[in-house]
Amino acid sequence: MPLFRCEKCGCVENTALGHYWGRTMKDFKGTEFEKALCSECVPSVFPDGSVNKNGGKWHGKFPKEEATEEYINKLLNY
Repeated sequence: MPLFRCEKCGCVENTALGHYWGRTMKDFKGTEFEKALCSECVPSVFPDGSVNKNGGKWHGKFPKEEATEEYINKLLNY
């Protein structure tokens, strides 16, 4: 499972469930969407004013956990 650390709250998130790949879009330059964010930290409104129906709530596919150094080392030493 490809994981990343949310740049806002520091939790562990999956790249397919959070806002990871979209952060590089040119329309998001200089906005909160330019960061790698978990599903809960993604704003519920896009910069153009349209509604982000998936923003602002945790997806519930797995428990939300903090990406501590200990947690990351555990994943790397599986």
